[in-house]
Amino acid sequence: MSLLPFSRNFGCRVSDAFTYQGRPWILMENEVISVSILPDKGAEFFNITYKPLDLNPLARYSFDLAPTPYPATIPNTDGAFQDYNFGGWQEMFPNAGGPASVMGAELGRHGEAALLPWRWQVVTDRSDEVSVCLWVQTRRTPFRLERTVTIRANQANIILDETITNTGKETWPYLWGHHPAFGAPFLSSDCVLDVPAGRIETHHQPQGTPTRLPAGAHGQWPKMQDVHGKQIDLRFIPPPTTGTADMFYLLDLKSGWYALTNRVLGAGFALIWDKNVFPVLWVWQEFKGSQGSPWFSNAYVTGLEPCTGYAVQGSAGLTEAIKAGYQRHLMAGESLSTRLQAVLFHKPGIQGVREIDANSTQMSFIE
Repeated sequence: MSLLPFSRNFGCRVSDAFTYQGRPWILMENEVISVSILPDKGAEFFNITYKPLDLNPLARYSFDLAPTPYPATIPNTDGAFQDYNFGGWQEMFPNAGGPASVMGAELGRHGEAALLPWRWQVVTDRSDEVSVCLWVQTRRTPFRLERTVTIRANQANIILDETITNTGKETWPYLWGHHPAFGAPFLSSDCVLDVPAGRIETHHQPQGTPTRLPAGAHGQWPKMQDVHGKQIDLRFIPPPTTGTADMFYLLDLKSGWYALTNRVLGAGFALIWDKNVFPVLWVWQEFKGSQGSPWFSNAYVTGLEPCTGYAVQGSAGLTEAIKAGYQRHLMAGESLSTRLQAVLFHKPGIQGVREIDANSTQMSFIE
């Protein structure tokens, strides 16, 4: 652990000397962004601030962390993810979606990685670049997940280099994805979502949930008929008064990226990934429509989640993905590595993003 909060007060800097509500807190900064990670809470990104606008696009449902262990009155059949969820950006692995039972392993919502404490080490600490390596071994499944987070001087980019490894002696199935959730004040009806997608497939939401989209429907991005037969453009985020909740999947990606732009602020968040690793974008939209626990008709949030697979029936978890044939496998001792990049951007007057170059992260804006 660092002896001082930061080793310098200029350029890139990193420290693991902080705590947040008693938990270890890794803080990475440069001239334009600040990145906060909670390593013992699934290595979760709980704050990503674009300094020129003092803007954090990630959702925050609560400023209080649940205690560890959480004194639940009874185990939740969905798993413990929601008990500890207070917003931010989690990693879904080796399950994504609802609970699953696979090869004797009972997995809750979004798997093990988001709830386990990760170990970490600062591996680069220079004024032009800082990086932290974090890793975890899952408990109910035979996987190791490693992530190196890097930021560089004067860049509003966050680089994630990740590797999953099957440490067991058997071939194992998995779903793997990222779960960044976006909320107010960044998220509003001023936002537009740009994705180079082809098809849309909608999920079967729980009975009684008010939705904009019909269950099990297919369409061509971005236009689709709603439950009333009216054509809507799904690029545009509706206001909190919409009172609906939807889950749909974007398929046939031409390239692995999306951009969520607030047109009034002229600012946004983009995520770039290898579409061969994550060929599906899950789009989760809670616009104050889900009644009862855990949202109580009070959540205004959208999750934009690249994933290795999907399932439109039931819990959408690994069990359902296996039935649909959309799971992936790692053989004994096999590893898979990939890179994702998050970019915070700002250009007054922009109306969206036309294209992102996956190699250079250069953007072509709609103005």
